[in-house]
Amino acid sequence: MSGGEQQRVTVAVALANDPPLILADAPTGELDSENAIALLDLLRTASGERGKTVLLVSHDPHAAQVADATLEMEDRRIVRTA
Repeated sequence: MSGGEQQRVTVAVALANDPPLILADAPTGELDSENAIALLDLLRTASGERGKTVLLVSHDPHAAQVADATLEMEDRRIVRTA
């Protein structure tokens, strides 16, 4: 299985338990851009269509673009919200 497939399986397993909150720590960190987009789409679908809250931590600026709200941190402090 590719890294992207493994990440999608991990999200699917998490969703199978029907949690209200999904915590995703750098889920696109080791994925190529195509698989990162697919994973972000999966998380967006979980949030929008299944009513899940997704808390995503990432260094990937593309991940922030799909978020409803963002917090930017620097030196352990919040420096910007959007």
